[in-house]
Amino acid sequence: MDFKRISYFATTVLSLLSLQLNAQMIKGVVQDAVTRAPLPFANVFLNNTTKGTVTDEKGEFLLKVLQEPGSYELVVSYVGYESYKSRVSLGENEVLSATVLLAPSEQQLKDVEVNATRDKVWEKQLKKFKKVFLGDDKLADSCKILNPWVIDFVQEKSGKMLAHASEPIDIENNGMGYMLRFHLKYFWTDRTGYFIAGNVQFAEKPSSDENEVLQWQMNRKISYLRSRHHLFKAIVERRIHGEGFLLYSEGNNVDANVRSPYFKEDLGKIMFPYDTTDIVRPGNGNNFVINLKGRVEVHFQNQKPAVPTYRDVPYAVSWIRLSSNRVVVKKDGYELIPADVTVSGDMSTARVSRMLPLDYKPTDVIPLRDSDKELLQPFKERIYVHTNKPYYHSGEPLWFKGYIKYTNPTWRDSLSRTVYVELISPEQKIVLSKTLEIFEGSFFNDLILPSSLAKGTYYLRAYTNFNRNFGDSSLYVKPIPILGDNEQAAAVPAKVMMNNDSSFFITSDKTTYKPREKIVLTLNTFGDDGLPITGNASVAVTDEQVVPIPSSTSIIQDFLVEDKITTQQIELGYPVEYGFGFQEGS
Repeated sequence: MDFKRISYFATTVLSLLSLQLNAQMIKGVVQDAVTRAPLPFANVFLNNTTKGTVTDEKGEFLLKVLQEPGSYELVVSYVGYESYKSRVSLGENEVLSATVLLAPSEQQLKDVEVNATRDKVWEKQLKKFKKVFLGDDKLADSCKILNPWVIDFVQEKSGKMLAHASEPIDIENNGMGYMLRFHLKYFWTDRTGYFIAGNVQFAEKPSSDENEVLQWQMNRKISYLRSRHHLFKAIVERRIHGEGFLLYSEGNNVDANVRSPYFKEDLGKIMFPYDTTDIVRPGNGNNFVINLKGRVEVHFQNQKPAVPTYRDVPYAVSWIRLSSNRVVVKKDGYELIPADVTVSGDMSTARVSRMLPLDYKPTDVIPLRDSDKELLQPFKERIYVHTNKPYYHSGEPLWFKGYIKYTNPTWRDSLSRTVYVELISPEQKIVLSKTLEIFEGSFFNDLILPSSLAKGTYYLRAYTNFNRNFGDSSLYVKPIPILGDNEQAAAVPAKVMMNNDSSFFITSDKTTYKPREKIVLTLNTFGDDGLPITGNASVAVTDEQVVPIPSSTSIIQDFLVEDKITTQQIELGYPVEYGFGFQEGS
């Protein structure tokens, strides 16, 4: 096919667009670089996001950028013209003005007759293209290329197949709920691998079917979890193990193609746990620099593999190599230069069918099924709260310390870091509340009881957001009697109150003391083997006016958890909180 060559020099002008400027909104005009005529209905979007718009009849556009601050790529495309792409920095409360001049493409738009007798060689090449481009799984099968006739192929003698597209490739992803416009720049594939490059514009598919939307959310979350961006985000947050990743390095002079089918046979000989102590550091702005030397083997424990790599490893295995042993990423794990990362194994199977926009948030709320709740039980966070007194009067401070117990202590830094403490009235209304940080499995603070508080049985409630997945019965609740101004609690014989634990002892330096004399208490904790162990305790010291009364809760009986864990991935209706969260007002 003949193409008319146009000898215009491709020029693009973008005013006030630079890495130093920040913007919450981008406005401008798109024009022909030669005639300066406006180009209506040109696509303007942030690459690999759902943020995009089109120019009006005057070639003008207004792109509202509701993004987190960071560096993004602005892409402008128009049929018959060279696409434009430039990196921009997004900040807050600024408007960025841009003038984009697009040069006519050297390859004029082709007139292609679409019919059922398209060349059989092309049909065969298209089938191969789809398998590499979209992927080769059930999710890829749910994708449909709506305009395949814009794609042409070149088969080289070396066996490498090249592909190019005269227009953006329109893709309907029915498995993830997206419409994609893929501006293909480069594509090749051969027996050794493949390479795909281009700009992508995402759009949410509308649906009134709640089950369909739920399935889209689940597929998006699963795709994210198995991605390298999830790994990089876990590295940035220093939660590699908590997110289910295990990293290994290969020994020197190791032939990667000669390995045992059993991973444990190589572990400690030619494969070694990767030291992740100091692999990430702050970069410029809000970016981070990740350093990984050589080829790193990644095991993701929350994903079953399509084809097992090892006979004794029941989860997904991938390999990552970084250009110059480093990559710069944003806090969400997305790379500034994706070409710096080469992946193989399970992560390499994620093609266009599993692509997610940069503005995808992996905290989508998905309702839990009863079967999911059962599987999550081993991760349930058990709370116990110790108060300084068994009862109170209005106007008094209620001091408390809380403890959180985990089935596997190694998960402590990867579960909740925020706890909610509330005082509930007899009428089931919240009287006081505090949101506190969990530090090393415990928290403490006080509640100043209002002087106007009426007498009655109140309730101290404590819970994490993650606890809410299991219903109200999983929240810690402790009755708190509030007595009248002149009311006294009825004393209970001491022997009734005795509830000792043989692993915990408190001794004093004397048996009797004088007024204002210092009292030294020694706390000793012992394990089942009788040897001393470390512990975390709270002690309330009261005078003789505070009489003992029975308590409905005890740390000995009410602070037990099941001794088992699971690695199956569950979608959380109430996700784990790693800090204080605030929702922006409308």
